[in-house]
Amino acid sequence: MKNRTRVVIVGMHRSGTSAFAELLHKNGIDMGPVRDQNFESRFYSWDLNYYLGFLGGTWDVPSSLERNVGTLHYETAKRFFVDRVEQRLAMHSKFRIYKRAIGFKHPIASLLLPELSQVENLKVIEIHRDPEEIVSSLIRRKPRKKLSFFPGQYGFSQHSLSEERMFRLTEFYHDTLNQNKNLVDLKVHYN
Repeated sequence: MKNRTRVVIVGMHRSGTSAFAELLHKNGIDMGPVRDQNFESRFYSWDLNYYLGFLGGTWDVPSSLERNVGTLHYETAKRFFVDRVEQRLAMHSKFRIYKRAIGFKHPIASLLLPELSQVENLKVIEIHRDPEEIVSSLIRRKPRKKLSFFPGQYGFSQHSLSEERMFRLTEFYHDTLNQNKNLVDLKVHYN
């Protein structure tokens, strides 16, 4: 199945991306090997976090992203990242030959849409939820420790960010998605 469907699910933390990814997975779209409790495939997480770090950002301080579009340094790194995602999708596809569609989900993919749009035949599904509802959900969520073998893989904790900071961060993710709305193939509103 050379031309199988490839999808990436984007959206802010606590916006419903995990539930949507699980729904797709249960209906035949393989959402990647080695998934964590948030339905994020560690197979893709390392590359996404590494590239975001290369750009100078982190999931909780994305405003420091510097793309320097047009520079050889950026263009080389972008090509490497896109090629790496292509390789991951090809490996994923090879090991899931019985599936008609494959994909992955990760909130920070929301910040990397300009680069991910260069991945051949990758369909982008955005999960949208009201920012105030997201912040409320983050506050209600109990803090938890999350061990990880991958850089940048730390969950939200209600003690690590103030309510105001959570709201600003949520707004930043939504603004970034709105700026790149032409790169989104399907937008799902979660209430």
